[in-house]
Amino acid sequence: MRTTADVEQVRPGWVVLTLLIFGGTIAWALRFGLGYLFVPAACEVGDWILHLVTLVAALLAIVALVLSLRWAKRVTDPSVRFSLWFGIALDVFFLGAILLEGSGVLLVDACAKGAIP
Repeated sequence: MRTTADVEQVRPGWVVLTLLIFGGTIAWALRFGLGYLFVPAACEVGDWILHLVTLVAALLAIVALVLSLRWAKRVTDPSVRFSLWFGIALDVFFLGAILLEGSGVLLVDACAKGAIP
């Protein structure tokens, strides 16, 4: 019979833990900044570049979400587990924000110069 002393403490390093908790937030910030940066390029080559930025950011948020879920199942420390579940909630929220902001490119032309007086 195994006791709690026999169970190995599993805990990610602080860098990995930070990336797991704030992975979706970082992906959203990258999408937000790169979205503005690539608007002039989208006027020249097409809106596909903005769709690509949204796709990559969404994939990064999904990776952070999946890895956080996997770590949350393995971690035995309650404070780390709470932090990971908080990160999961953030990842879901910012994945939604990435998809919502990215959907604007489907509806509005990136080069609509007449829209701003």
